[in-house]
Amino acid sequence: DTLYGLAAGIRSESGVRALYATKRRSEDVPLAICVGDAQEVGNYLETGHLASGLLEELLPGPVTVISWTKSSSDLPNCINPGRRLLGVRVPNSCFVRVLSILLLSLLRLVFYIFLFCLYDV
Repeated sequence: DTLYGLAAGIRSESGVRALYATKRRSEDVPLAICVGDAQEVGNYLETGHLASGLLEELLPGPVTVISWTKSSSDLPNCINPGRRLLGVRVPNSCFVRVLSILLLSLLRLVFYIFLFCLYDV
């Protein structure tokens, strides 16, 4: 959340609930998510209806892109439950963008380690 400078990993249900509680915000009020670059927006939102290059022109910056949540996105149910619209930001802050990229990379690394251990005979 940019107003208070608070953040929670979108994969952490307890983190998302703590964010709502800290802000004293009803879970009926949607949250936006932050990603590291404009190309990642399409991982979470339907973007086919947007003009080519529009996201790269606007982002990073003070824009929240709001569209339908992509059916193939793997967002957990604790992010805006019961809503199809989602807001995605690519903040004009190098620190927040790098943090978003690192968290996603770490999640992928843990997943691959898990698969390796699962199938290692």
